[in-house]
Amino acid sequence: MAIRNIQDVITSVKHKRNGEAKAALNILTSSVSGENISDRKRATKSLANILGVNSRTLQKGKNRTKVLHSEHSSFLYTTRKTRSDALTERTKRIVHDFWLQSNVSRPTNNKNDIKRVRISPNVYSSHSCYILEKTQTEVFLQFKNEYPDEKMGQRAFENASRILLLSSEGSSEVKLYESLSELVDDTLCTRSANTHQHKISCLDRLCSECGVCKFSMLPGELDESDVQISWERYEYKNVKVKETFPAHQFRAYWQSKQMKSLVENLPIGHCVTVHDFSENYKCTEQNEIQSTYFQKLEVSLHVTILHRHSVLEYDGKDSTEEEPNIVTEQFFVISPDQKHDHHYTHCVQNLVSEYLKSINCEISVMHEFTDGCSSQYKSRHCMGDVSYSCSDFGYAKILPNYFETSHARGPQDAAGGFIKKQADLAVIRGTHVIQSSSDLFDYAQSNLSTTADSSKCSRRIFRYVDSVNRDRDRNFLPVKENRKIHQVRSFDDGEIFVRKLSCYSCQSCIVGNYSTCMNDAQLGTYNKIKMVKESEHNDSNADSDNDEGVDDETNICDSVSKGTIFAVKADDTDCPYYILRASKDPIILRKTATDRWGASYHQGNKVIHGYYFNTIDNNPFKLKLSKRIPAIVPALSVI
Repeated sequence: MAIRNIQDVITSVKHKRNGEAKAALNILTSSVSGENISDRKRATKSLANILGVNSRTLQKGKNRTKVLHSEHSSFLYTTRKTRSDALTERTKRIVHDFWLQSNVSRPTNNKNDIKRVRISPNVYSSHSCYILEKTQTEVFLQFKNEYPDEKMGQRAFENASRILLLSSEGSSEVKLYESLSELVDDTLCTRSANTHQHKISCLDRLCSECGVCKFSMLPGELDESDVQISWERYEYKNVKVKETFPAHQFRAYWQSKQMKSLVENLPIGHCVTVHDFSENYKCTEQNEIQSTYFQKLEVSLHVTILHRHSVLEYDGKDSTEEEPNIVTEQFFVISPDQKHDHHYTHCVQNLVSEYLKSINCEISVMHEFTDGCSSQYKSRHCMGDVSYSCSDFGYAKILPNYFETSHARGPQDAAGGFIKKQADLAVIRGTHVIQSSSDLFDYAQSNLSTTADSSKCSRRIFRYVDSVNRDRDRNFLPVKENRKIHQVRSFDDGEIFVRKLSCYSCQSCIVGNYSTCMNDAQLGTYNKIKMVKESEHNDSNADSDNDEGVDDETNICDSVSKGTIFAVKADDTDCPYYILRASKDPIILRKTATDRWGASYHQGNKVIHGYYFNTIDNNPFKLKLSKRIPAIVPALSVI
């Protein structure tokens, strides 16, 4: 009877392919394969036929039987034999975390960029797809510099990334650069030995000893010979890539580095938030008619990544200066309001502040990181809101920081894509119906609040906003060159201090001693700006509204844009003017140009591209646009 029971259990277990079933099978085989049976081949074979397993399976139990008689008497002690030079679990974890660093790779914001791996029958593990910020060779060299004691080859290091790149062949004529960083370094002076950074004058192309002249190009790229090609339509675009890219690349690298340094050395009482608007979620149905495809309701989804010190009553762990414990959370705000402006972001900041107060997390200094979207985070009205944020939210100090343009991708994009992906799957599977913003909020709060144990995110918090209050007196006068500002500091109402770049790599700036910043020579100092509300400015100028004044002189050509119909003065006695329609905005010629009508214009002249109107039957009130031959006219001839 005992053998019959064991045979039934083995039959039901051996067809399963997960780890738990395999462990159970090993335990059963070791329990019936004693030392005498394992040594006697005939007895082992007979028992294998009775139990319905392979004889080699019973022979494996000999090793486990030895373990049971040793001092490590445990069914789970035996492990698979590995090579002596195999990678340890600690090394694998270090490599995995290194590949996920923000300066190495970033997750995509597309909800469909999800990698699924089957780990057992009907059990899958999914994660976001990542995009490399640099080549794999650069990542490997950086890894060896940070972890010189870890013995690992480049091939094994690259296999852990799950990212495949095609290699390119070399060139004997010109140097083939492996990355944009290497190309930029060749056009700049040598890095400073103290700061290991390029000089600001070199990055801004103000240095006479370096520049794009060091960049070698192919003869065909420098050939300025006239090629007999006739174009019916063409456009001019003024792109200053070689002149501005080094400084742009430096700012992108620097801002990401400062955020990483701040999170790793976050003082007690400080909090770091990363804000971003995810692409609106489009409500779908499992079975929808064709006409509803173009009439889907959209829902706003704002994502905030919170980095704070843990709270003992809420997180179960305490955080001190000697043993800091940083908690990462994802904070989502769902709303039917689709106007993403500074009023919306102020509402999100207020919800974050209320959440931190509800869990008794005392925050005195708030550090915010956002992209450079002018309407959402970086406009004059946004900076004006910052000047009053301390009194609005109860902080002692608030410091918004801005990533460089097109370099604000990160975990916040993957978090928003995950929510939308799970919502789509729930609708497709028929488990939930999501047809409004409240439906999305109810589904997310009830099903997506908890995270996996392996995730670096502790939890997801969801908030719902029915409408955003825009009846606020928070419109301000413009801030000069606000696009060049990457850090704002405020602690008094109506005043802000701005700097071109953030600094959290020196201990002085982290603790708030900005006067002793070690990077002042590289980043510059803070400039104080007084934020003036438009209502206050209008009141101060109310007495002078009726005074006589001289209007600013403006050229009439400045009102011409693409699609504008305008007239130009002509040297024709029969027709004193011509009528045209602009095909693009006015531009300044970078070189001499001649149109199809034979008119030539020199470099530096401001001209307008367009098409003439022809009269019909010599009637000046009947015109027809002639798109066959484009024309170029001087901007000063517009009347």
